[in-house]
Amino acid sequence: MDWLRLKTLFSEATALPATERGAYLDAACADDPALRAEVASLLATEAEAARVMEPLAARFAAVREAVEAGSVAAVRIGAYRLVREVGRGGMGTVYLAERADGQYAQAVALKLIRAGTGGPDAQRRFRAERQILARLTHPHIARLLDGGVTPPAPDAPDGLPYLVMEYVDGAPLLAFCNARRLDVDARLRLFLDVCEAVAYAHQNLVVHRDLKPSNVLVGADGDVKLLDFGIAKLLGDEAGEHATRADAGPMTPAYAAPEQIAGGAVTTATDVYALGLLLHALLAGGLPADAPPKAPERPSAALLRAPDGPARAGALGTTPERLARRLRGDLDTIVLAALRADPARRYPTAAALADDVRRHLAHLPVHARPDTARYRAGRFVRRHRGAVAAFALVLAAVVGGAALALGQARVAARERARAEARSADARALAGSLLFEVHDAVADLPGATPVRALVVRRGVAYLDRLANDAGRDPALLAEIAHAYVRLGVVQGYPNDANLGDPAGARISLRRALTLAARAETLAPPGSPARPSALRARALAHEKLGDIEAFGGDVEAGVALARLALADWTALAADAPPDSAGPHLAVAISHLKLGDLVGPSSSPSLDDAPRAFAEYRRALALLARTPVRPGPLPDPLRDPRRYVAMLHERIGALYQEEGQADSADAAFARSLVRRTALARDYPASASVRRDLGVAYEKRGGLALERGDDEAALAGARAAVAIYAALFASDPASTMAARTLFYGLGHLRRALAAGGTPQAPLAALDRAAAALDARVQAPDEAAASAAVEPALAAAADALERAGHPAEAAAVRAALRRADGWGLKETDSGM
Repeated sequence: MDWLRLKTLFSEATALPATERGAYLDAACADDPALRAEVASLLATEAEAARVMEPLAARFAAVREAVEAGSVAAVRIGAYRLVREVGRGGMGTVYLAERADGQYAQAVALKLIRAGTGGPDAQRRFRAERQILARLTHPHIARLLDGGVTPPAPDAPDGLPYLVMEYVDGAPLLAFCNARRLDVDARLRLFLDVCEAVAYAHQNLVVHRDLKPSNVLVGADGDVKLLDFGIAKLLGDEAGEHATRADAGPMTPAYAAPEQIAGGAVTTATDVYALGLLLHALLAGGLPADAPPKAPERPSAALLRAPDGPARAGALGTTPERLARRLRGDLDTIVLAALRADPARRYPTAAALADDVRRHLAHLPVHARPDTARYRAGRFVRRHRGAVAAFALVLAAVVGGAALALGQARVAARERARAEARSADARALAGSLLFEVHDAVADLPGATPVRALVVRRGVAYLDRLANDAGRDPALLAEIAHAYVRLGVVQGYPNDANLGDPAGARISLRRALTLAARAETLAPPGSPARPSALRARALAHEKLGDIEAFGGDVEAGVALARLALADWTALAADAPPDSAGPHLAVAISHLKLGDLVGPSSSPSLDDAPRAFAEYRRALALLARTPVRPGPLPDPLRDPRRYVAMLHERIGALYQEEGQADSADAAFARSLVRRTALARDYPASASVRRDLGVAYEKRGGLALERGDDEAALAGARAAVAIYAALFASDPASTMAARTLFYGLGHLRRALAAGGTPQAPLAALDRAAAALDARVQAPDEAAASAAVEPALAAAADALERAGHPAEAAAVRAALRRADGWGLKETDSGM
């Protein structure tokens, strides 16, 4: 085919009226009928595309006309019907909208980019805003619910992107505070909510870049929501739209930091500066009068001044004199520290700024002020006014009794020593609960409720201690680890848990916040820094697993990458013979392989990338120091993860149809897991791993038509899962695992020609287990499991499958120990 001639003929034919094209092609292609047919086919395809696109373009043009005319009632965009306009920004317009398909009646905010606004750059920023919002889930950040692209139009051939977000029925921050005449303390508490949202965004590598009062809405109930990430930047995304440019870039000049105006690097310190301006506006009624909006440097004189007249004081429900006294000192110092022109001299994080505001509210010394004796004494008096006044009266009454006063001081010193000893005892008790008692019972049968109780009590102790040791990085890191443990017990899918993933998310995010504070406060070289980093790595890792298990695989991948970065940083500083951090790096690669592989999410399905992650993990494990024999914690044994990686690689081979390679990989996994089960007979996780190894080989045998091997693998797996369930029936994980095992057993039996009666009984037993998993706290669901399992075992016995019946019946045996012998499982 002459492609150049084809292209020329098609171009010339499209310029002709449709009625003349046939004659033109007849003459031009008289010597090549095949070429004529190809050009005619292309012309027909173009005509069909125009026929389909024309009504879509017309529909979108009608939508555009209605939007531009301000008449949006009944206009539909995607699945949403616009109700009214609620705001306009630099790139787009925000509308109140509702679902038009009747799925739910919740009001939403739909943000639509305006055609011709900023060109491709604006559209890229708009799409990037959707990407950023998708990774942020925080109570003080407006949630992203949906998104899409409008039909194409002449001036927008690719359509226009739109976002659908949580609708916040509230007022801008300053307007809310002024309308309700909130006092200084109430304004500071709202500001702390804003800081918490910004700190969370920073933890997820997002810099907002446009913090200002209009982007913070407050609902009638006082709930703060941070909005508009339209010009936000992803840290590390230096090749994308959010990379720092040589010019100033998009910004709101009045709330921009000096480095933004000068076109310098944008970092989390940029948001800290904007938070300082926001705090100034909250307290003084506006921006600093002597700081021009576009000045590259802010003045170094005090920025926070009391108003000249009573209007501002009236808005805060106080007098000008009282307001002037309140704003001088700590608050002035805090604002100045946030507004330093040099980013390196500001508060290091939004969390550090919030910490100083909290200390001011608690009448504690703030970090931004010099720590003089006079200043600390003044803070002490503010905290204990009543006690100081009483002491002054007593002192006046006993001015001549110096000896008595000295004796009272000695008594007070002894009481202080006793209080410190009690605090140390409470901390030791919490540590014992969390890091000794918890670990001792973690693998015991029926331990799930006990673990939850132990961890909750331990965290309660540490939380109370944190109020008296708010600047102790070691204690903060310890509390962060406690919250990670609590999250695991609440709803971590890869371990015995209480089936509360929402509670687990809250605990793990709390751990991230505390770890960030501990890392900020810890001096260089302090052991608290690696401890805080390890808590952060664990929280990222566990939270990623929970998100992926809940269906948000992309969020799981993002969190897994954060965990990998944390573990890599820890391993870089660890001694070469230290196995822990190096093992954690290998496990992080394993998790990433799981998340991007075909079995995790159809949207990713990147088998080569999964292979690469698994092989990288195997290479790291080959270099990890291994101590011979069992370890105190089987989950830290590198052999477990080598076996797991062989299983994952076998699954990839199986997906690609390479059955022999898959079987060899599964066999290597089974050999290692059998040895581990011998070394750790009381570990539920290790026993479950062995069941999975049998299940994988059995499933592959079923695909290959080897019914006998398939049934043997399924039987061995069910025997192990049943014994685990019998030993800990309160465990959601044990019930779920047995549910899946019965499904494999049913398929193996059906392939071998087993009659319908035992198969139906297995179906009923699996359904009872599934109901138990979905409603773990309902007694009826739990009570139905045992009779269903017993009926399934009896049906298998009657059908001539005694070994399979024994495997299922193992779930009904209650025992103090595991009680599982090799003969019981058919191994």
